[in-house]
Amino acid sequence: MGKFQNEMRERWNELSKINQMHYIASCKTDWNEDEFFESGKRWFHNKSIIEYIEEDLDVSGGRCLEIGCGIGRMTCWLARYFDKVIGIDVSDSMIERARYYQDKFQLSNVDYRLSDGSHFDGIENDSIDFVFSYLVFRHIPCRDIIIQNLKEVFRVLKPAHTFLIEFRLDKGLLMAGNRYEIIKNVRKLGILKIPTVEWRRFNAFNGAQIQEKKMKIILTEIGFRKFDFVHFCNDGYFVWGIK
Repeated sequence: MGKFQNEMRERWNELSKINQMHYIASCKTDWNEDEFFESGKRWFHNKSIIEYIEEDLDVSGGRCLEIGCGIGRMTCWLARYFDKVIGIDVSDSMIERARYYQDKFQLSNVDYRLSDGSHFDGIENDSIDFVFSYLVFRHIPCRDIIIQNLKEVFRVLKPAHTFLIEFRLDKGLLMAGNRYEIIKNVRKLGILKIPTVEWRRFNAFNGAQIQEKKMKIILTEIGFRKFDFVHFCNDGYFVWGIK
C-alpha cells in the first residue's frame, strides 16, 4: 500500500473507533442501530439510486460490488436485489463490524473484503454486473486514487454493464484538486491552525473532487462507452456509466 492508502486506513480505523455510524452518515451523531440501517433503506430507495436498479439498468439478480461498504448500511439493501454482493472497505474495523451485522441480519449472499483503497484484489475481470458506491469517493484524498478506482471498476465490470458512483462537487480553492495536499501545506506554513486530532479527522473525511468536465475526460480515456450525471444535492453528483 502507498502513502495515501495507508493514511486512509489509519484514519478510517480511527474514526470508526470514535463514532462509527456518525462518520458513515454524518447527519447525526447519536445514531441507534435501527435508525442507522433504516436510513440506508431511505437513501437506497431515493429515486436517484433505485431507479437505475429497478427500471433503467435491469441488472438485479447478478453480482454487485459496493465500494466503501462501511458496516453495511447500504449493502444490506443491495443484498435484496442481487444474487451476490461483494462489499469492500479500506478499514479493518469497518469490515469487522460489517461481518457482525452480516451474521445478525443473516445475509448469506454478502461477502465483505478488506481493500487497499485502490485495487479490487481477488475480483476477476469482467465478473461484476453492477458497481455501486455512495458517500465514499467524496472522502478519497487524492485524485489519482479516484482514477485508479475507476480503472478497477472498468476492469471488473462485465461488458455492457453499469456502475453508479457518487462524487464530491465543491466550489473554491480548498475543494479543488488534491484537497489533502493543499490543506497540509497551508497548515505547515502556520496560516491555518488545526489541532492535531481534528486535522487527522479532516484529513480522512474531506477528499478531492473532480469537476464534471474533467470527469468526462477521465471516463472516456478509461474506456467507458456511455455515461451521464445526476445532480442530487449542492455538494455531490452521481455518475452512471456503461462499460
